[in-house]
Amino acid sequence: MQEGVDLRPGSSSSLILNPGRFDFEVSECFLLGCPLGLVLAMRRTVLPAVQVSQLRPACTQIFNLFYPSDPSASRLEPLLEPLFHKLPPFPMPRYQRYPLGDGRSTLIVSVKHLENCK
Repeated sequence: MQEGVDLRPGSSSSLILNPGRFDFEVSECFLLGCPLGLVLAMRRTVLPAVQVSQLRPACTQIFNLFYPSDPSASRLEPLLEPLFHKLPPFPMPRYQRYPLGDGRSTLIVSVKHLENCK
């Protein structure tokens, strides 16, 4: 951390330097069920003078992962670029029982069971 550290008693993380910036560069940002789309849409409604499409993130890539049935998560792309409303969201494959895709379990218990059966 740098100089100028603010110690706040009663906080779980008592070292606060600058809550608006990180001490490192962020290249990718992963949003998992994040309500940022709703916040930006509300900002557009409440503050019509602020152009949401002019807001740019301080990172290279944003990955917005959400369930379509999640009431607090939404798409960001149409808010940032109006032409993106024509593109459907890209469906991500769900986690499967066998994550390597070969039909075999990666659990140690399963491996031990297979060794005992030989």
